[in-house]
Amino acid sequence: MFHDHLARYPAGGTQHLAFRLPVEDFDRVTAGLHKQGHALISEVDHPIARMAFFDTCQTLGLVTEIMGITPEGWVAVEQMKRS
Repeated sequence: MFHDHLARYPAGGTQHLAFRLPVEDFDRVTAGLHKQGHALISEVDHPIARMAFFDTCQTLGLVTEIMGITPEGWVAVEQMKRS
């Protein structure tokens, strides 16, 4: 997905926007995007976050990423903010 974007737009640009939320809300939010007709491009499940990328290019002009952050993930987020 990232390679395809750079191949299409070699000068770069905004490929996707990511939205963070507690992991408890991940299924509800991603189900809403499915219900709106947005296709799932890819999904990743890590110990610190569940991530899903949706094809919202037709409506928004870019991909939408939903990040369901686990409790351990919020610790990592805070550590990144401090560094």
